[in-house]
Amino acid sequence: MSLIPLIRILAVVVGIVGLSCLFPLFVALGLGEREVVPAFLTPIVTGVVATLFVFLARDKRQSSIGIKTAFFCVAFSWIVACLIGSVPLIVSGAAPSYIDAFFESVSGFTTTGATVISGLDNLPRSINLWRCQTHWLGGMGIVVLTVAITPLLGVGGFYLVKAETTGPEKGRLTPKIANTAK
Repeated sequence: MSLIPLIRILAVVVGIVGLSCLFPLFVALGLGEREVVPAFLTPIVTGVVATLFVFLARDKRQSSIGIKTAFFCVAFSWIVACLIGSVPLIVSGAAPSYIDAFFESVSGFTTTGATVISGLDNLPRSINLWRCQTHWLGGMGIVVLTVAITPLLGVGGFYLVKAETTGPEKGRLTPKIANTAK
């Protein structure tokens, strides 16, 4: 199992989650919620650095990943997305502990909807927007979104979709799996 495609895909997941904090950041700035700005800047900067590193250090050759690597990518993508997604909640003070922030992030990305944060109405609107956005990202499928990006990294994504989606048949819906993800 090659670690290079796994690292590339995880870096893109960090980038996707980090850059998805831009919208709540703009809402926080627009609503004057200056105290939560660092909560969104941390994952944004981390995501940009990770993605730039992968795009600048990438190998120009096309490499495919096997089914074993694809399952690792899916599992670690969810874990990494939840870890990065919990940063705004803990840095802003919305969650009392990192475990609570991680639980909230997992709940969002898995679209479970459970919460351990009390007083949701008293949270800054941008933090509540981030909580809602994690549900949207999770429902869309972080991995499927990543598959749309993997051709830019020189990594084939069919096994990622196969590992992520449910059902008995994972046939190709279009000639390129990236087109299916888009």
